[in-house]
Amino acid sequence: MTVNFFHKAQISASTSGSGKGGNLTITAPESIALNGNGILAATSEDVGSGRAGDVLLGTEKLTISNGMRVSSATNSTNPAASGGNLTVQTSQLNLTDGSSLEAGTTGTAPGGNLIIQPNWSLD
Repeated sequence: MTVNFFHKAQISASTSGSGKGGNLTITAPESIALNGNGILAATSEDVGSGRAGDVLLGTEKLTISNGMRVSSATNSTNPAASGGNLTVQTSQLNLTDGSSLEAGTTGTAPGGNLIIQPNWSLD
């Protein structure tokens, strides 16, 4: 499965209010390739009190390239609006060309966790 992001395209499940942000899950048995200068994110924005959702990527081989950013984070100043978790379940992870995995905060709310689980299987 290959997903190409063009012209800073985004897939987002976010909140800027009191509700929890949505979760983003991508799974494929053999491989996932996320390519391009885009963003795949579940975030909590601004001063809302909603917690960011979680991001899960599960596959045998995960490739993230060409500036792609995968994020579960918050930039809120409200302590209740914590960042979500970013979980990567894979046997092989390739990050290239300025790509990133982020679970953090740029506000005063606490960030989420980055969890990498090796030896993933779809069963």
